[in-house]
Amino acid sequence: MRTWTRAQLDELFSVRALLEGHAAGLAADHATDDQRDAMAKLCDEMDAAAATEPADIQAVAALNDRFHALVHEASANSLLPGMIRTLIQVPVVVRTFIGYSPSRLRISLQQHREILSAVRRHDAPWAESAMRTHILSARHELDSALE
Repeated sequence: MRTWTRAQLDELFSVRALLEGHAAGLAADHATDDQRDAMAKLCDEMDAAAATEPADIQAVAALNDRFHALVHEASANSLLPGMIRTLIQVPVVVRTFIGYSPSRLRISLQQHREILSAVRRHDAPWAESAMRTHILSARHELDSALE
């Protein structure tokens, strides 16, 4: 597994926040009803995986990846999904989830619901802001896990 410096992680999450925020804003304008429904189903599945004792972090991480990929696809921008995929490092994402406390995991899941709400309301600025907050807060949680 690759080792990341804090500076590299800052850069990685900063660019992800910009691109994924932009994708969420575009998704608010372009997502189909089927895509919105699929996002809601993924939120429900993440909630269920997190509610097990202990939480099924591997399942949450996989569902999280699918949720984000669906937002990227719903952006209707042909370049964004590939650009973002090159920035998402699955081991980093899984490691972030492993470090989450139960309360922090609930916050992350609620952030997905907020992104979905913004997309459902066709509110691009809100969707972009919610996604950026979600990505940047995950960065801070990873910092805590590394300490």
